[in-house]
Amino acid sequence: MGKWKTNADLDHEYKPSGCSLATDTLPRTTRSKRKIEVAEDEKLRKLQPVVPPPKIERVEEDYGHTVFPNEIWDKILIHLSKKDLRSLSLVSKSLRILTNRLLWAEPNFKPTKHGLKGEVWETLLHLPIRKLRSPDFFFKRKNDHEYIAEILSQMPLLSEIEVCQGKWKSNRITMRSLRVLAPYVKKIKLDCVLPDNDCTRTEFCEELAKIDFPNLKSVTIPYTVLPGCYNTMHSQCGKEMCVHRVSRYRLEDFQLMKHLPITELNLNCLQPEYEVLDNGLCYFYPEEPYHFPQIPYLLQMKSLNTVVVNLFQAVSDDNLESLRELRDKNGVNLVLVFIRNDRLLEKLKV
Repeated sequence: MGKWKTNADLDHEYKPSGCSLATDTLPRTTRSKRKIEVAEDEKLRKLQPVVPPPKIERVEEDYGHTVFPNEIWDKILIHLSKKDLRSLSLVSKSLRILTNRLLWAEPNFKPTKHGLKGEVWETLLHLPIRKLRSPDFFFKRKNDHEYIAEILSQMPLLSEIEVCQGKWKSNRITMRSLRVLAPYVKKIKLDCVLPDNDCTRTEFCEELAKIDFPNLKSVTIPYTVLPGCYNTMHSQCGKEMCVHRVSRYRLEDFQLMKHLPITELNLNCLQPEYEVLDNGLCYFYPEEPYHFPQIPYLLQMKSLNTVVVNLFQAVSDDNLESLRELRDKNGVNLVLVFIRNDRLLEKLKV
C-alpha cells in the first residue's frame, strides 16, 4: 500500500521549480495611494462626454383602455357580475380605476349589529363611494357623531344615504344621528328613526320638522306596530298614557311634515280618536264606521304615490270617497293588503 503524503510533500510536489517567495508576492499599495487612484478615475469619468441611453421604442397603443370615454366603459361594465369586475380590476391600473367606480359606488357591507366604526371608515376614504345606508354607521360612543360628520365631509363623491332598517333592531338610528346624516339623506323610512327620549308621535314630528334635508326625495311611513298588544286596533286599554292614543300620526302631525316629500304610507299609521270612558279606559269598536280626518288631507300630498290599505277599522263613506278620488284623480296606487272589513274591500275594488 502507498504511503500517506504530508502537506510538505504536497507543497513540494505542486510548487513550480525556480520560484521564490520574493517573486510570488504581489506588490502592495497603501490606502492613500488607492484614494488618489480613485479620485483620478473620477476626474477622467467627468471629462468624458455623456452618452444618452439608447431610445426604447414604446408601443403607442394602450390596448383599448382609452378607446372609449369612461361613460361608455360604465355602460359596458355594468353588465358584469361583481366577481368578473374583481377579476378585471387585476388586469391593469386603468381598468382597476374603472371597475372600482362600480364595485364601490354602492358597497354592500357585511351586516353588523351596530355598524362600522369611524376608524374603519378612515381606511375607505380613498374609494369612490357614492351611496351608503344608515345601518353602516356606528353611533354608540360619546364622540361618534362628530367623528362620523368629519369623515363624511372627506368623501367628495358621496351623494346619497338611505335611512332604512338593518338586520337587527339595534341598526335603527336616533334623531341626533339623523341630523349628522341629513345633508346626504335621500330616502327615509320613519320606523327606522328613534326619538332621543320618550315622547309622543307629535313631539317626534316636531323634532323631525326642524331638520334640514337638502337632498331628500322620498319619505315612507310604514305600518305602525305598537308594543304590548297583539291586535293593534284592540278595544280597551287601562294605561294612563295609552300608547294607542299617542303612537300614531294625527292630522296635526302631517301638517307639521307638509314640507317633506312623503311618497308612501300605510293607513294603519293613522291615529284614531279613541273614546275615553268615565273609568279612564279608551274604547274603540272596529265594526263601527269611523271618520279619519287624515285621509282627506292625503289629497294635498303632491309627492304621494302609494297608499297601503290594511285597516282593521271600518271607515266612513267620506273616507272611502277620498280614497277613490286619491286613486282615480291623483293617480295614487292603492295596495289592498289583509283587509278584514268586507265593506271596505268591496268599495275600493276597481
